[in-house]
Amino acid sequence: MKLTCYRGPSFPIGPEVFLEQFQAKSEDVPIAAAVALGLAGAGSVENYLPVIMQRLQANNAKDQYLLLHSLKEVIRNTLIHLITAHTRETDYPTFQLHNGRY
Repeated sequence: MKLTCYRGPSFPIGPEVFLEQFQAKSEDVPIAAAVALGLAGAGSVENYLPVIMQRLQANNAKDQYLLLHSLKEVIRNTLIHLITAHTRETDYPTFQLHNGRY
């Protein structure tokens, strides 16, 4: 299944699938799950953000750290989506790295 094909409330995977992976023994799986939770959350803010915010209230430092990564992805990707949805490529100059400056 390609997770990147889905956006919006019809996304078939709930946040709990990602949250379960926070307890994995591997060092890489929990951070990957946190990023994936945030990316999924950016596509379905109304379904994911309340869960992320509620879980941030817990006193588990490791989970809070991971959830902050998730929240960062939600914010970053939601803003990019909103900006690109309301602008045309010709509205603003394209920023390119040129001689070490934008």
